[in-house]
Amino acid sequence: GITILSPDDQSARIRFSSPSTNTEVGGASIFYRQNLNKMSIGTAVTGGTMILRSGADVDAVVCDGAGIVTMPLQPAFTVLNSELLNIQVATAETTVPFNREAFDRNNDFNSSNYTFTAPVQGTYQLTGQFRIRGLQNDIDYIYFNLIATNLSVANIFEYSGADDADYHTVNVTLLVDMAATHTAIFKVYQSGGSAETDLGQDTCIFSGFLVG
Repeated sequence: GITILSPDDQSARIRFSSPSTNTEVGGASIFYRQNLNKMSIGTAVTGGTMILRSGADVDAVVCDGAGIVTMPLQPAFTVLNSELLNIQVATAETTVPFNREAFDRNNDFNSSNYTFTAPVQGTYQLTGQFRIRGLQNDIDYIYFNLIATNLSVANIFEYSGADDADYHTVNVTLLVDMAATHTAIFKVYQSGGSAETDLGQDTCIFSGFLVG
């Protein structure tokens, strides 16, 4: 191995330079100083970009010259629904048909079974927004259930208006710890009333991303 020793109040550094950047700071460096408990890795010229690569030399983390950090491979998706008419009453939960991808950065959402599968273990932010059409005033309640492998949450809505509601919006959000291959899916259920409640095409959104 390689060990770099320096006094506690002095810097240990590997500097990268060239004829055009042959200055005190150079073009880039790896730096450590014991009494500051500080380590830095990066560029030292205007517009410098720092990149961490993984796999087959693929950019995984990019910090550009403005200090903006992007992670091109970070799992993230947003999907829309196809039309779901006449949600059935007093039956099992119905899976919301999210089969229209706005984007799916890491190809982790299956639009044929409407399921997100976590590619790696981590904490994921999952959110659903639903616009209900033709909500009947005689229902007991309606809920949207976000079902993850190890945790689920349902947003239950009870409508008691004098007339049917043309539109109503329901939101469900969950921060969940998922292992690799854990899944998440949205289902809807209506109790009571007539089967006339709809989810219009592209009026519902399911999105998620890996937080860390």
